[in-house]
Amino acid sequence: MMLFSSTGCQNKSSTIPTKKQLSSAEKYFNELQEKLESDNGKLWGIELYGPTMFVFPESHTIIANQQSKNNTLTKSGNVFYGILPENFNVANTALIYDGEKWATVTWGNFFSDKERNILLIHESWHRIQDEIRLHACMSENQHLDSGNGSLLLKLEFMALDKAVLALANGKSDIMIDDLRDAIVIRNKRQQLNPQNNENQFECHEGLAEYTALKLMATDTSSMTEMVVRMSKKLEAGLEDEGFTNSFAYLTGPVYGFILDAISPDWKKEVLSGKTIIDVVKENVDISENVDLDEEIKKIIVKYNAEDFVKNEESKINSKAAAEAQLIDKFRNCDILMILNNNINFSFNPNEKVISYDTVGMIYKTMKLSGDFGSIEATDGIMINKDWAYFILPYSDKNAGKNGFKMELNKGYEITNISNNKYSIIKSER
Repeated sequence: MMLFSSTGCQNKSSTIPTKKQLSSAEKYFNELQEKLESDNGKLWGIELYGPTMFVFPESHTIIANQQSKNNTLTKSGNVFYGILPENFNVANTALIYDGEKWATVTWGNFFSDKERNILLIHESWHRIQDEIRLHACMSENQHLDSGNGSLLLKLEFMALDKAVLALANGKSDIMIDDLRDAIVIRNKRQQLNPQNNENQFECHEGLAEYTALKLMATDTSSMTEMVVRMSKKLEAGLEDEGFTNSFAYLTGPVYGFILDAISPDWKKEVLSGKTIIDVVKENVDISENVDLDEEIKKIIVKYNAEDFVKNEESKINSKAAAEAQLIDKFRNCDILMILNNNINFSFNPNEKVISYDTVGMIYKTMKLSGDFGSIEATDGIMINKDWAYFILPYSDKNAGKNGFKMELNKGYEITNISNNKYSIIKSER
């Protein structure tokens, strides 16, 4: 579920799609329908093709594959168009529109037909996930963007890369050994960060990405192509950061493809309540008394990762000062607190998330919209631990330089609620 911020509606002339856009959208919908109907519900016991829309970020224009429940869209050939209300943030996601759940993809210059279809299938899975009781959740894994959490995740990437390549080459013994290494590393990381929900979030985003890649792997050639894609993503991840909301895109498909080979009925177990990792652990031999620290030392040597570990530790130390500076913005200034009263929000899942003590998580950028209006944060916004409030550094004497853009709807205003705290309230005037 790739999330990006958006702007509001523009003039009316820009909200009518061109003939070329309508024609292209119809072609894209037909390709998606063909791929999903060829599955015929076999993968998850449910048809994946359903209400789907493209949304244009600047105008909020919709091009949809079907009419909405209340006939709010205009028909043009075999597709429909209209406007997504401004209180919806444009994103690649699944959302409720006009009383129905839709797979939603942002219109843009798609990298390739293949990547467009992967994205559409991914969001189509999100559309039906509640129906199969694999409910959405927010990531509570900001440890993956700092210290040992990030380092141990990248070591897991290394092991999974070796495992998926061994799978492709029919080397099952090597694959199982590398799979075991990946779980040893994950066990240690979760031992150090017991408040994580990695395994649960992996069933949210990881299964969506697995489904997309699985349905693109229709023969030996495309299966090899998907394996190469997974391997390249893992290798690229070794140089990246910002994994709190994105790690499952890399790990989930690999675990899924491996389980297809060693435990073909694994999806039934996941549908009954187990996580992907629960099922993986049933297929690898790890003693309860194993010394995880010693095992990881051996794994580092096995993958010739000594220099990699030193470099990562150096990067972590060099970035600590910049992160501390961002945290200080919240510690040493007034704040604007926005009650999370069914607020729509969107963010880039590839951005790094910084943990602020026990208070919350700091995102670099985010878009909020609600009854009050809209806010686009560009230089830091915090969500407290229980997701009750969004918090911004704020000074009423420094308008325009607070690190966010705000548009308040008529009848709303910012008010001081204590010495250093402000809030947005509905005016009584």
